[in-house]
Amino acid sequence: MMRSFIKSIFSSASPEGMRVNQLAISLEKKETVLSASLRNGINFPYSCKVGGCAECKCKLIKGKVKEFTDASYLLTAEEVQSGYILACQSVPKTDDVEVEVDLSRAKKRINRGRIVGKTELTHDITAIEIELDEVPIFKAGQYAKLSLDCLPGVTRAYSFASKPNVENTRVKFIVRHVPNGEFSGLVKREDLVNKSIELEGPFGDFFLRDSDNHMLLIAGGSGLAPILSILEQAKEQNCQRAVTVILGARTQADIYGLEEILKISKNWPASFEFEQVLSEEPESSSWQGPRGYLGEHLRSFATYSSQVYLCGPPLMIDDCINTLSSMGIPSSEMFADRFIVNSK
Repeated sequence: MMRSFIKSIFSSASPEGMRVNQLAISLEKKETVLSASLRNGINFPYSCKVGGCAECKCKLIKGKVKEFTDASYLLTAEEVQSGYILACQSVPKTDDVEVEVDLSRAKKRINRGRIVGKTELTHDITAIEIELDEVPIFKAGQYAKLSLDCLPGVTRAYSFASKPNVENTRVKFIVRHVPNGEFSGLVKREDLVNKSIELEGPFGDFFLRDSDNHMLLIAGGSGLAPILSILEQAKEQNCQRAVTVILGARTQADIYGLEEILKISKNWPASFEFEQVLSEEPESSSWQGPRGYLGEHLRSFATYSSQVYLCGPPLMIDDCINTLSSMGIPSSEMFADRFIVNSK
């Protein structure tokens, strides 16, 4: 299962015996799991802090806690059966308490760093690599908000184009140049290596769901970024599913990601296809692949049992979803990340 769960260990015995993600922390008398985490600098997911939203839910792996309220009305029966608790309503009773929490759900996580690499992928798409001060916590497929110190007041959202790695502080993003775009224009024009940058995130619910079904991954423009992240993570976790990746582009000059996809597909344990559909390729060119719009070709790549992930412009996604729906693929098996262009 593609989860970024990280174990956190809490003890009520003494400050010295308390650990979170392998770091020693303190626990004060009658302090909840959530309060202790936040006080010790852990960005635990939460919202209301009074047991009314379930944002701070976590799984009790070991030990005992005292719960102030009954969480069963907020948690599913399956979650209750599996040992989930509300961190804001749970106080450790024993010195061996251990919980699992999905830290990628935490909001407003700020991480600073600097740009260490810039690569032009096409005439209008650039990849930037960032070295962060702390290891970023996110699920493959999610996005972050980026702000450059040299461009104050401007923040843009981009999907992670690299997989999560609990031992790596480097991440990659793919930026498509938007005409008159302040952020994307600066990325395209300037040498930004060593420039300071701030990352806020993660955000979004575009990530791989657990299934054995065929994975159909559809990208338009720079929408290949989260798909690369998802596939890299899936390969690391020994995913056994059949995969089809479709990139929609205007011309051959707009195709990118071939090297990355080839590397991922090598030794993939099931079938793996990468197709490109070009909408504006000149008829006189040597292109032998499919032409036109993505939606016109989906019947060649999808089946009613496909689990579909779409990322790109809203019009492209809506057109593809209409076609896939007509093929009998339920909406519960289609997941979309619509890129909204901000040209200011």
